[in-house]
Amino acid sequence: MTVIRLLPFWIMFQLLYFNAYATIIVPFRDLGEVLQAADLVVYGEVEDDFMYHQEENSQQLFIVNPLLILKGDYHLNEKITIKNYHRKYQELEAKVWGDLNLESGKKYLLFLKHSNQPGMYTTLCMSYYCFEETVKDEKSYLVPVAESTELHLHERPDGQTPEPLRAYLKSDLLKFLYNLKDNPGKWKEGAKVLVTLPPDDIIPRVDPPSHCTFIFAPNLSRWQDFPGTPLPVSYRAGGDAQCSNAVTYTQDAVTVLNSNYLGIKLDNNGPFSGYTPNCTGGSASGGNFTSYCNSNLGGARNVCVIYNDQCSEIPDLSGCAGILAIGGHYAGGSHSFQGKTWLNAMYGYVIINEIGSCYCSAGVYQIMLEHELTHTLGIGHIAPSYGDANMNPSCCKNISTLDVDCLDYTYPASMPVTLVSFSGKLDNNEIFLLWETAEELNNQEYIIEQSTDGIMFDRVRTVVAAGTSSHANRYELAIPALPGQNYIRLSQVDFDGTLSYIGNILSFNNKTFSDNTMKAWYSAGQLVIYPVSNVHNDEYKIEIYNAVGIPVRSVNVLSEKILNIDVSDLPVGIYLANINGLRAVKFIRMD
Repeated sequence: MTVIRLLPFWIMFQLLYFNAYATIIVPFRDLGEVLQAADLVVYGEVEDDFMYHQEENSQQLFIVNPLLILKGDYHLNEKITIKNYHRKYQELEAKVWGDLNLESGKKYLLFLKHSNQPGMYTTLCMSYYCFEETVKDEKSYLVPVAESTELHLHERPDGQTPEPLRAYLKSDLLKFLYNLKDNPGKWKEGAKVLVTLPPDDIIPRVDPPSHCTFIFAPNLSRWQDFPGTPLPVSYRAGGDAQCSNAVTYTQDAVTVLNSNYLGIKLDNNGPFSGYTPNCTGGSASGGNFTSYCNSNLGGARNVCVIYNDQCSEIPDLSGCAGILAIGGHYAGGSHSFQGKTWLNAMYGYVIINEIGSCYCSAGVYQIMLEHELTHTLGIGHIAPSYGDANMNPSCCKNISTLDVDCLDYTYPASMPVTLVSFSGKLDNNEIFLLWETAEELNNQEYIIEQSTDGIMFDRVRTVVAAGTSSHANRYELAIPALPGQNYIRLSQVDFDGTLSYIGNILSFNNKTFSDNTMKAWYSAGQLVIYPVSNVHNDEYKIEIYNAVGIPVRSVNVLSEKILNIDVSDLPVGIYLANINGLRAVKFIRMD
C-alpha cells in the first residue's frame, strides 16, 4: 500500500480568534453613585488569575483575597471570584478593549456586580471604576487602572457633567467610602476633604506609538475582501423590545457609515430569525452563533446585531449609567496587507444591552450602532487624552471625527485594481473563471484560492498580471472542481508584496461526481465518505493520517453507499483519509 501524505500547504491549521472591543459607557455622576449601584465593594489583593475550563469553554477568572469589605454581605475569610470578558470557546479566543486586567500580588479597590454565573462577580463599567494601589513619595494612593483610558464616555441623559477620575490617598478614600455606604448621596458634599491628584501624576500614561495603533494589536484583524465587496449587516427579527425604532436606527447607522467614509461599504441585509443563543460561556455570540451563521446567513461573511443582551453578559444599567453595548468579530487564518500580517475577520456581531428605556433615540441609539459597527471592522480605540481619533470623538457621542487616515490604512477606498467583474461557471467537474479589469497599478499577479467550507482556503493557481495598465484586461482560467460545495476567491499582489482580496467570493455546488471521485466531510463526530462507486470490495479499509503523515486510525467497514467513521476523539486539525489504498480525501475536524 502506498501512503499518501498531505501536501505542504495542508499542514498549517490556523486557530480562530474572537476579537471583541469595549464600547462607550455612560458614566456615573460620582463615586457615590458607583458605591450605590455596586453589590459588593472591596479592597483586596489579587491572589491568582487563571482560565477556568468547563466542557468546551474557558473563562478568565481573578481570585481576590478581601482585606476590607466596604459594602455587601461578604466574609473576609472567603475569596472573591471575578470574571472579565476574556474567554475561549473551543478554538475561539475572546479579547476586549478596556477589559478588566488585574495582576497577581497587587491590591485594588473594586466596585462589583453579581454576574450571570452564580458565585462570580463582574465590574460595573469594565475597568473604568477600578483603582490600583500605588506608592508615591512614601504615600499609598488608589489610582484608576491604565485600561480605564481605553473606555469612552457618552454624555449623561440628565446633562450633568460626571466627576473625572482621580487618584485618591488610600486611607482617606477607604475610610470615606466605608462611612458613606449607608448614605452615598452625600459623596458630593463630603468628597472635598479627600486628598486627590491627577492620575498621570501617580502613573504617567505612555503615549501610543505612531499611526493607527488603536487597531486591535498585536492581533491586527480585517475583512479580507472589504471594502471591495460590501459587508452584509443583519439584525435579529423583532428588534429591540424596549425601543420600537431600533431597527430603523440600525439601518440608518449603516447608511451613515457608507455615506461618510469611502473605506466603509456595508449592506442593510435585513432581519434574521430562528436564532436563539444557547449562552455558551455566558455569551450571546458564543456556542451556536457561528453554526447559525454558516447554516442560515451564507457562511463566514456577515455581521449580526443582537438586541436586549439575551444572555445577560453585560451588567444592567443603573440609573441609565453603565455599558451600552459590545461589538467585535471572530477571526481565523491570516493574510498580508499594507506590509503587515492580519487575522481574517469572519463573523461580526454587536450585542446591545437593555438600554431602550433610557436611550431610544437617534442621538444615542443610532450613534452607538455606528460606533459598534466600526468595531466589527477591526478598528478599536484611542484613549481620550490622545486627541480626536476614531472612537474618541470630541463631542463624545458620535464618530464624525473618525480618523480617516487610519480607516484608509485598514480599508483603502481605492484599490490597486479596478475590477469590472469576477464570475465563474461549473461544467463537467471544472470551474471556468473569468475576470475583467478597467485599469491596474503595480499589479504583479493574481491568486486563486479554493475552499470547501468558506473558511479554510488553499492557494491553487497564480496568474501573471498586467503590471500597470490604463486599458481593459481580461483573464480566463479553469481549475478542477472539488466534490460538493466550492468557494473561490480572488486576490492580487502588488510588486511590493502587498496582497488585497478583490471581488465577491464565488460559490458552486458540484453535485455530480465521476467514478473516481470521493467526497468527505466531518459532521457531529463522524467522518462521512460518499460516494465510493469505483471500489467494488465488500469491505473497505479506511486509514487516516494527520497533517504530518502519521497514521492515527485504521478501520475496516462493510460495503455501504455512505461510510460513517467515528473520529470524535481526534484532535482538531486537518486529516487525510485513504480508502483501500486507492483514493485519498482531505477533511477538517473543527469542533
